Amino acid sequence: MINYPEYYEEPDLTKNEIKSEMSKSKMQLYLRVDLIPAIIELIFFYDWKTVYYIYNYEEAFQKIEILFDRQNKDSKFIENIILRKVVDIFDCRDMLRAIEASNENHAQNNENKIVFILDMDSNENYMNFLSQVKDLGMTKNRYFYLLATMGIYELDLNEFKHGGATFLGFSIVDYHDMNSIRLLSDLLQPGEPLNKIPTIPLEAALLIDGLLYFTWKMHSVMDKNSNNLFGLRGVKLHKSEIYVNKTKGIDCSYSLNNTTKWVLGEFVNNLLKKYSEENSYKGVTGKLAFDSDGKRHNYTLGIYKVALNHPLKKIGFFSKEKGLTINEEKIVKNEKKNDPVKPKVVISILDPPFFMIRPKEPGENFTGNDRYEGFCADLAKKISEIVNFTYEIRPVRDNSFGNRYPNGSWNGVVGELIRHEADIAVAPLTITSQRERAIEFSTPFMDIGISIMIKKPKKEKPGVFSFMSPLDSKIWICVILAFAGVSVVLYLVSRFSPYEWHYDASKNENGLNNDFTILNTLWFNLAAVMQQGVDITPKSVSGRLVASVWWFFTLILISSYTANLAAFLTVERMISPIESVEQLSRQTEIQYGALEGGSTQEFFRTSKVDTYQRMWNFMQSWGPTVFVKTNAEGVQKVRDSKGKYAYLLESSLNEYLNEREPCDTIKVGSNLDSKGYGVATPIRSELRFHFFF
Repeated sequence: MINYPEYYEEPDLTKNEIKSEMSKSKMQLYLRVDLIPAIIELIFFYDWKTVYYIYNYEEAFQKIEILFDRQNKDSKFIENIILRKVVDIFDCRDMLRAIEASNENHAQNNENKIVFILDMDSNENYMNFLSQVKDLGMTKNRYFYLLATMGIYELDLNEFKHGGATFLGFSIVDYHDMNSIRLLSDLLQPGEPLNKIPTIPLEAALLIDGLLYFTWKMHSVMDKNSNNLFGLRGVKLHKSEIYVNKTKGIDCSYSLNNTTKWVLGEFVNNLLKKYSEENSYKGVTGKLAFDSDGKRHNYTLGIYKVALNHPLKKIGFFSKEKGLTINEEKIVKNEKKNDPVKPKVVISILDPPFFMIRPKEPGENFTGNDRYEGFCADLAKKISEIVNFTYEIRPVRDNSFGNRYPNGSWNGVVGELIRHEADIAVAPLTITSQRERAIEFSTPFMDIGISIMIKKPKKEKPGVFSFMSPLDSKIWICVILAFAGVSVVLYLVSRFSPYEWHYDASKNENGLNNDFTILNTLWFNLAAVMQQGVDITPKSVSGRLVASVWWFFTLILISSYTANLAAFLTVERMISPIESVEQLSRQTEIQYGALEGGSTQEFFRTSKVDTYQRMWNFMQSWGPTVFVKTNAEGVQKVRDSKGKYAYLLESSLNEYLNEREPCDTIKVGSNLDSKGYGVATPIRSELRFHFFF
């Protein structure tokens, strides 16, 4: 980083190591933290008596001197500090063999640990040294390696987890901290699930924090406390404009020939070092606060460990204010048996048929995990058998799946996982993009979709006009029109054909008569419909042709009608008030809602589809009355609504409840979307390696 403190009289935010000889200028802020206090605390914690301090750069002597000084002042501190400097990082085998040979008398005694503190100047040199350690077989369980680096995530140590040796290291970036992960997500991959955010080099994290901290401090002055600038030497306000040394604006340019110091330098320096707990900045590497010497304080340094069959995981943390905190049990010498492994905490949510309290029969008393039953209870048991861990399963405390509050916190299943109150969630928890940014999911164990549940319509009994049910009203109208039309055609044909006229003096003065009058024609066609005969028949070819067409039409019509009439008169029919989501969205008589704080509610709230937006606005207009706290409450609301309420829920639960007594609900329409239920863990949990994430 460029540093012009002599001209600017402004701090240099440096990510370099803290040197033993501090600059005379107080214009330097160190983003790195001093590892020596944490190393001393670890030495006390593990009660090491002899350590090999291996280094390859001269600046490491600053740490070594502090260790020797502590050894001289504290008789309870480490007894022997053996220094070994690496001259050729690619050829350390002779040095390692000599160390191993000096401890060969204790080779059979695994309780006598051989402890190394490795202090290298780059990640490449750490890995070069450790590769030679692996080649010589110095990764057995009696070896202990403490790496003096804040970028333990940058080293590939998981390849050493099968040997038995223990590796400890530090990280100033906490990839389990939601603030750090969200900040990296916003900077590197906006919109991506948080579990997919990659780790970044330590140098990049320090650089990001330096720039963001400086920008944040400057904005806090210019936006809120700009009046603090006035009164400084050379700073004036004229016509709402800032002038520095009679020059408009703040000039940050640099010239080698300029010997005048920047008038705002001391002000900016004091501003960057000013700290208050109420108005603090938390970056990728945690809280940023500096003392008068420019060194960081109020920081938290994560302690990470790789051991036999255990990948890299956080075991504790160190801070100057709180000291060292190790979350795992300290191994006591001469202890023959290890403490039992702490069981994993598995949470679910009471929601039949996935997770239920097992009913008790007289004389039965269930304890532990046997108190619960259901699909998720069985799934959790199967997972524990495959992954090989013990567990305690319990319902989530607030009986909520997980809803994000405006301040960024979560409740329910998601909230307990984020706060590490539980290790794994086996529940009907829907995988959503928002939840994927807070926790990690497995591949779906069940595919589902949002569906509609309504009250089962009552069956209709046959009425007086049920004989008309086999044909639609439009068909009946067409039959009537056809009847009238054919009657008119037959009447006209009979009038114009001479074969339909005959002589009968008793009926007419002229003696000429035609049997196909208007009334007789209607009667003839009606008799054909009723499959009956009449005394008159057409004699002309044209009349018989019209009659034959009508007879064929009525034959097909009556055959179809009688075939369906019996079914319509004997079977009770159910008429559903709605058949699809589109029909539901365009009516206002039936209310509908979803589980409050659930994924279904979130689906409608964030959807861009017109139909779903219209439905969300409708639900919002009714307020809290259409939303329910649990699925059981929603189903009961459907049953009590007399057909005036529809519940939107996952298809799997809808289908299950419809088959349960009293069998008075049904699913209508197709699913609105496609998604799935997944097993969930906190971000970067060690359990995630056992699932298909």
